[in-house]
Amino acid sequence: MDCPTDPAVDVIVAYSSAMREAFSPDGRCPPVAGSNDVRFVAGEGPALVAFDVHTRRGNKCAEPFLWVRLARRFRTDKSRAFIQPVLDTNANCGAAPRVVAIEVGVARCSVAVNERASWDDYEREAQQALDDSWRLELAMCRAQSKLQALHHDVATDVINPAGPDGGVIAWVANAYVRL
Repeated sequence: MDCPTDPAVDVIVAYSSAMREAFSPDGRCPPVAGSNDVRFVAGEGPALVAFDVHTRRGNKCAEPFLWVRLARRFRTDKSRAFIQPVLDTNANCGAAPRVVAIEVGVARCSVAVNERASWDDYEREAQQALDDSWRLELAMCRAQSKLQALHHDVATDVINPAGPDGGVIAWVANAYVRL
């Protein structure tokens, strides 16, 4: 008997791959400080708790923390916008289409915790954040194209900043994919 596989795995792979492409230090147009490490994280809270800049050994602030997180799974109604959850009351469990919500983000150490940070430091940080937000948008679009080519409906939400609370500046985006 064949074991079924979770179609959400393809979604996680698409977003992880797109993040690697957008932030690769070896890419055609690399970021100032990039990374090929994209972490798949679990849990209900933001992935930033995994990026503990205060207890890391060495200079881990030299590269960004990139992540993909499965934020939610739900059913949707065929007659409405697919990003709206509904209760599936069908006895067959599965008549309503399935959707996954994906969180994707990039975080870096912030100069805000440095008492000697200069306006030039803040300017460099802002320029890096601008590039990070653009690369995150690029990754979201690449993943969307890959998934649409596989006949998935995809909706991308806004890209929001976070921080510098806790010494971290981040950009976080969400997408919804009908499986």
